[in-house]
Amino acid sequence: MVITIRILTFTIAICTLSCGDSYMTQIHTSAADSVEIKQAVYQFIRSIDRMNVDSVVACYTYEAKVFYPFTFTPKLLIGKKEIGIAQNQGFKLMAKLFKQQGIEQSTLGLKPNSLSIELLSENFALAIWHSPRGSSMGRRSALLKKVNNSWLIHYHHASNVVSTD
Repeated sequence: MVITIRILTFTIAICTLSCGDSYMTQIHTSAADSVEIKQAVYQFIRSIDRMNVDSVVACYTYEAKVFYPFTFTPKLLIGKKEIGIAQNQGFKLMAKLFKQQGIEQSTLGLKPNSLSIELLSENFALAIWHSPRGSSMGRRSALLKKVNNSWLIHYHHASNVVSTD
């Protein structure tokens, strides 16, 4: 039920943003926007991969909302402060797991693929990608918002699927 409500809320938000004032609205954007959006997404992924909390938080809007797949963050995170605290906890957990397994690793080894970007309006874009890791598949979606000529993540949903094969 909760998952259905989250998906419905996200779908409504995307439809609202993409429709704007009229469903016939033309979106005028430059090729530079597409490049800037991709750069923003890859900067975010690199920051996560390097486990750099400050760099991750800098990728979000001030009022961003996030769902993380961590058991210690079962609720919607709102704002950079909550996101930073949760991200820090997540990175500490990963470092602890690496240490327990005898792995000396300074990155998570993320290799994102299937990046898809759709410009929804002049100021909003949707990015979706996968991050396979071992037997799990990380599925990520982010609604980016253009703020002061920079593309930042305004809403981010992360989920992990573990293979049963």
